[in-house]
Amino acid sequence: MEARAGGEQVRAAICRYLRESPGAHFRDLQRRLDLSPGQTTHHLRVLERDGLVVERRQGRYTHFFPAGTPIETRGTLGALRHPARKTLVDVLAAGPCTLKDLGARAGLAPSTLHHHVRVLREAGVIEAHGSRPRMWGLVRGLPPAEHRD
Repeated sequence: MEARAGGEQVRAAICRYLRESPGAHFRDLQRRLDLSPGQTTHHLRVLERDGLVVERRQGRYTHFFPAGTPIETRGTLGALRHPARKTLVDVLAAGPCTLKDLGARAGLAPSTLHHHVRVLREAGVIEAHGSRPRMWGLVRGLPPAEHRD
């Protein structure tokens, strides 16, 4: 009986954390809640089975969301979990700029910049306008800033 109560407390903590930080990935949950990999896997499977949590693969990470998180929002929030992508969004919040300027302002190497720009573009967070020079900017309807922290 005590083990069941403990498990319910852990699952409640996971649900609380995911409401506060939708799109958290496995290692993030594990570290923040001080769980072993086995515990994290077990409790996430139970929560998914019970329909309380959903997952979304993005690149090499699996992001977890509270059930009911709109599908289109999951990709955006998952993309915004990476610190480099948060930086790019913060730079673009000041206004559109070229890819070269974006990389310089964010302090990213060209290959790293291209990777993160692709992820943000595919998630519908940023878009390019015009042709020479191509300007990059934020897409309207971006989730509130509190989800980017």
